[in-house]
Amino acid sequence: MKKDNIESTLWATANKLRGSVEWGEYKHIILSLIFLKFANEKFTLQKEKLINDGKEKFIDTVEFYSQDNIFFIPQKAAGLI
Repeated sequence: MKKDNIESTLWATANKLRGSVEWGEYKHIILSLIFLKFANEKFTLQKEKLINDGKEKFIDTVEFYSQDNIFFIPQKAAGLI
């Protein structure tokens, strides 16, 4: 998934929520979305690192992410972010 696509999706989601959520609750939703974006960026960088290091057969192995304190994001979930 492209970075621009994730950012535009998060921005569009934030815009939709602005009118339907009280301002006191809005911050919790936005912080969650920011965390998801951060986790996805770290995952993507680790995946690229594995590929660049010739370890592409391990890109779906949780341990190769968790050993560096990076959340593993399954392909099915990546499509939702």
